[in-house]
Amino acid sequence: MGEQLLRAEVQAIRERLSAHRTWLQRLDVEDNMIELKIAMQGNAHRLRFLVYEADAYPNSGGMMMSEDDADSDLVEAINTLLTAESLTVMDVLRAASQASKVSDKDLLACLDDGTGDGLQDQRHSDADGSFAFEGDDEGDLCIEAPSERSERPGWKKMKWQEVEDQRLEDQRLATQKRRKGAESMNNEELKAKTEQIFNSSEAFNILSNELFQLQTHMTAGLEADAIDFNVHSWVVKLRGFSNGLSEDLKELKARCGYDYVELRISFREDLYPFYPPSVSIVRPRLLGRHDVQAALACHPRLQLKGWSPFQSSRDMLVSIRSFLDRVARVDLESDRNTIVDFPEGAFSVVEQQLGLLRRLRGIVPLDLRPETLGNAYEDDPWAQSEELQSSSFSAMLSGGRKSTSSSAGPGAASRSSGRWAAGVGYGTACMGRGHDGWDPAALRAAQEAQDLELQQMVSSISRSLPHYETGKDDLADLLSKSCLVPFLEGELSASYTSISERCGIFREVLGLVKQLLVSLPQHAPCLLQPIREHLAAAKASAETFQRCLGQCASHEDAARDVAFAKLVAATADDLERLCHAPRSLPASGSAQTEYSRLLSVHQLDSSSIEDGHAFAQIARNEHCIPQARTVRLAKELAGLAALLPLSDSSSVFVRNGSQQQQLWRALITGPEDTPYSGGCFVFDVYFPVGYPNGPPEVKLLTTGGGTVCFNPNLYSNGKVCLSLLGTWQGERSESWDAQTSRAVQVLVSIQSLILVPQPYFNEPGYETQIGTPRGDSQSKAYNATVRENCVRWAMIDVLRLPMPEFAEAIKLHFKLRGLDCLLCGEQRFCHQRSITENVEETFAANLLWGTYLLGTLALPLLQLSNGRLVVVSSWEMYATALPALPQLTSDGKEEYDGFLAFAYAKRAQVLLCEHWATEFPEVKAVSCHTGWVEDRLSHDMYGESAVLLEPMRDAWAGAEGIAWLCTTASRNLVSGAFYLDKEPQSKHLAGPFFSEGTATHNSSTDVHLFLVCLQEWSHGQRVATVRRPAKSGFPLLQDAAVTDGSRFQLNKFMGFWYVLWHIPSTWDKAWSNIVRDYKLDASQSVVTARQISREGEKRIIHEEHLAVMGSQSEFQRQPQVGASSRLLPRYVVLYCSDNAKVGMMGTSDRSKLWILSRESTMEPQSLQKLREHAKKFGFRLTDLISVPQQWRQDKASKQNDPNKGCCPRV
Repeated sequence: MGEQLLRAEVQAIRERLSAHRTWLQRLDVEDNMIELKIAMQGNAHRLRFLVYEADAYPNSGGMMMSEDDADSDLVEAINTLLTAESLTVMDVLRAASQASKVSDKDLLACLDDGTGDGLQDQRHSDADGSFAFEGDDEGDLCIEAPSERSERPGWKKMKWQEVEDQRLEDQRLATQKRRKGAESMNNEELKAKTEQIFNSSEAFNILSNELFQLQTHMTAGLEADAIDFNVHSWVVKLRGFSNGLSEDLKELKARCGYDYVELRISFREDLYPFYPPSVSIVRPRLLGRHDVQAALACHPRLQLKGWSPFQSSRDMLVSIRSFLDRVARVDLESDRNTIVDFPEGAFSVVEQQLGLLRRLRGIVPLDLRPETLGNAYEDDPWAQSEELQSSSFSAMLSGGRKSTSSSAGPGAASRSSGRWAAGVGYGTACMGRGHDGWDPAALRAAQEAQDLELQQMVSSISRSLPHYETGKDDLADLLSKSCLVPFLEGELSASYTSISERCGIFREVLGLVKQLLVSLPQHAPCLLQPIREHLAAAKASAETFQRCLGQCASHEDAARDVAFAKLVAATADDLERLCHAPRSLPASGSAQTEYSRLLSVHQLDSSSIEDGHAFAQIARNEHCIPQARTVRLAKELAGLAALLPLSDSSSVFVRNGSQQQQLWRALITGPEDTPYSGGCFVFDVYFPVGYPNGPPEVKLLTTGGGTVCFNPNLYSNGKVCLSLLGTWQGERSESWDAQTSRAVQVLVSIQSLILVPQPYFNEPGYETQIGTPRGDSQSKAYNATVRENCVRWAMIDVLRLPMPEFAEAIKLHFKLRGLDCLLCGEQRFCHQRSITENVEETFAANLLWGTYLLGTLALPLLQLSNGRLVVVSSWEMYATALPALPQLTSDGKEEYDGFLAFAYAKRAQVLLCEHWATEFPEVKAVSCHTGWVEDRLSHDMYGESAVLLEPMRDAWAGAEGIAWLCTTASRNLVSGAFYLDKEPQSKHLAGPFFSEGTATHNSSTDVHLFLVCLQEWSHGQRVATVRRPAKSGFPLLQDAAVTDGSRFQLNKFMGFWYVLWHIPSTWDKAWSNIVRDYKLDASQSVVTARQISREGEKRIIHEEHLAVMGSQSEFQRQPQVGASSRLLPRYVVLYCSDNAKVGMMGTSDRSKLWILSRESTMEPQSLQKLREHAKKFGFRLTDLISVPQQWRQDKASKQNDPNKGCCPRV
């Protein structure tokens, strides 16, 4: 009936006011919502009036609302006028006209003239004054009794509004007493506040409407109401369970008179729906595989990260009921289930207080953490809901809800996300970044408010412990399973700086520890074992603080801090006396790395740094020692060890002056994945007389003698540009704050905000290039320069000349964090001369810079870590010895030979490794050859003839040997050796035609002179290029017009050849070297030659004429033949046919000659042609003998007779 009356009144008023459309442009009703559109000052305003209970109209209150934030003042003014419990539509219009300041007298007269004549036709007045519609048989609309009215949801909603209005007024008055923004919120609540899009009134309306819907549209098994009409605090009764919990509640009904689970739900004021409520169980006591109370409170969907603001309270309660149905049963044997005996709930005071503590500090038991197998949420549909996860708070944050419009174009997001960090010198405010940042004063006030709440809670727990009802054993068991010990451990692990500045809360924490020692003397040693180390560290810091105070400790202003330091020490002593047993040492498998363990003792110390300090003169000129600075520095030094970063990725080390504590020196190691990685950067720090009201002063000492700028924020004169230091005018949140800023923040800011992966973009204006091709190219080049300077000045220089106070730390840093392996694998081959920075490119890339300079810089680091240096040489090094120096210091006018340049560099690499192996015995310095690899280099050098470089291998097979050298155990390597296929190889070839090292050996004098020149070349003191040396030998060979005669242009001559004719060498007069047989054992890669002498058969072991008497002689030489038996400079190719099928080579002294063929036989015409060439070159053909006829050409014969085989191959 009330709803009909409401519609009728709206219709009548709409007709009555039709002449006043200029103000009331629309009036309509739908369900219990009246929609209005009014004109005010030329603008239209859409308003909605919520009738709490349409069926009870006009005995129902209501509230004006608007979806437009601009109407908030108007809405508030209207609601202020609507204070009656019974409101008509005309009452609402009168309030709206008054709030909108209508000046139309006719309209005002119409509004003041009752409800209008149109209503008299539809309702009449009964004798008792109530109203009823004509033809209504239901009777009168009677006035309800107060007790009946208090049960109506509509009346309740009006009371909710009254309580909310009072709360907002109290909050307004409280805000006036403190600084704006200093709400009592923790960090997560502050995060939620930044996401809140509703004002206080709207947040209240959402919550009250949801509670109203729960009360008016009853859901089976859900009953909710506001406690004391405070809509932010609900009491909820859950029924409708299934499974075992349903049967338990039936039994509970029989025993205790109720059949529901009662919950207490608290919503954070002004933050709903963007902050989850806290939920606790009041009664009955529930049991399960996990602590049910904790499992519900710690549910992922009730934490900020997993909370979805799009989930209604009704859905939340249904999900909670489903979750309890799965994990809980009623503890029917508990005496605390009865309401009469325990009206406050089924849980003791201590349990309730611990539950509040757990929620306030966000402590999740180990068995309930998502990463723990078998946790309570693995198969819970509510916890695993993908729909809720996609709309959760964490998803909103990661999705960047407040990001800019996509109209910025492609790449805008990546560029904006890649901007440099705030406060690093140039930047933020003046570049129009425009974010709000954090307010230090607001956060400090929030911390104080939260500490006050926490202080009261800890105090109440301390007072409750002596009065626990069921005995000390039960109390100890309860505390051991609760959040209390993790809470104490977390609080006491803070630095002493933080502890001493929050004395109020930490006095209560220390008092709680003392109360535990008194209340549970038998259980406390085991219960408090986890905090012993933290208390011991706090005691040591407290003693450091008192020592740093010195004479200031007796001053009245320091009395409070000194008393607190003594309390810390006394509490630690009390715990130690009760525990008796020594503290356990950390296990070897603990998370602390070897780096942290060894360097922790070197991280903080005092030292005599005053004399060489950059600010020493300023410190000496001070006329007074301010007590405020002394106390503050004492606190910071006492807690510094716990705050300084220490890891093998990046660390900070500090030394304070032993005589002047206002002088510090800091060493920061460059972070991983930056061009500063591993480097040691030293800064001098000075705390002025006005500290802490002003920031410290900082100067960089690692500047290469004032020649290097490591970063746009690190000048070559040592200036450090950082907003926190006041060297750049940043935003308020980036500037120094006397109350919250610390010296350690300056050091960590330098470490994390300046020593960054892409320092190029710290330059003003360059951040717009992030993500662009030009920006990436410039950044890469900048990083290369920074990295080179880092190695030279922040590694090598600090190792050679370490500051005494950091010497041990630097040595350990590079030993543990230093280089394990340096691989020099550059392979550069150029057919034409290319000069860069006065150095020929092939020579520089392969040797001077790619191996020598890099190796020289890295060897001190490798020496500290007992590392290794692997140099990828090449087979071309077998082709030459290191030439005379004039051939490497040409003026560039002589003819250039690319093959020669490459071969020289590769031979020099092998010599360098030999030298380094002797110079640095702690380092394994080895060179290697990958084998012939099917790659671009092989084809660049040999063209089509590369197919003759047998056996060829792919890139993976070539890299395998290098990888093995880099990773195998150090004991498997021979320092200075030359490796191929994981085995040391000879560094000089030998074979049936030449002695080992005949033309590739260098004397020690040659090597020494070459190393001296390398050092000069690396400093740009010489010009290094390569020229072809003049041919040596007899004029006949020197003048022979044979294009293939160069021993460096052997493309056609590479590969396998059969030796058909030869002139053997004459060893001495006593021997006639008559070759009877050559034999190739391909499986063993061994060439065997049978020798016969006049005096009998002898065994020849080396070509150095070493003979051993025996009845049989065999001559075996290594390494393998074929591609490995390259021709040495001593040998000259005399002829090679165009099709590379036949050829001839010999020595310049005409002592040896070989006629070769790709086949085991040769055409007579070809043989005759070669004999003519040999005669032309002056060889004695009378000494030319053919290979004996014992050779068998077919493989079958070889298999049948293993003593016979094919012709020898070169």
